Amino acid sequence: MAWIKWDQVLALFSQGDLNIGSLKAFNLALIIKWRWRYFFSSDDMWVKVIKAVHGNNFDNTSGSGPWSDIVASCHKMASDNVIPSDHIHLEVGNRRNLSFWFDSWCGPTPLVSRFNRLYYLDVNKLDRVADKWVNGEWKWVWSREVIDSRNSDSLLNLLHILQNVHISDREDR
Repeated sequence: MAWIKWDQVLALFSQGDLNIGSLKAFNLALIIKWRWRYFFSSDDMWVKVIKAVHGNNFDNTSGSGPWSDIVASCHKMASDNVIPSDHIHLEVGNRRNLSFWFDSWCGPTPLVSRFNRLYYLDVNKLDRVADKWVNGEWKWVWSREVIDSRNSDSLLNLLHILQNVHISDREDR
């Protein structure tokens, strides 16, 4: 067996070493890739199973197992500023594929965690963005009127956030 210093394994090939690279960086990249695939492969069976077991909210780390470890690793990388969570978000392209409340499409966290009270008042909690964006404006069906100051302030804050999201009126394919 030939013993080689770890620094020589990781160093560049042009320097005469093996150029394998950082296994830690490679592992972190794969973990982030799982997160990306979770959001952009929503019709895949494995995503449906993960959502059935852990819920629709990616940030839910209840339970244990490989998926909880992946989510916890993503949170750890965000807290360590390796890959800040505000750099990982969905953009509204095909708004029929984005869950209004559960996907992180207009900020680093899902709207359900930021506007919990409004979520509970919404009759159609599983709506997609396309279901809420009707004829160029936002529409909700509330279980009761949003009239008290906390709920109306939350609604104003939500509308303020949503006005900064560009959603075209063309039909997405």
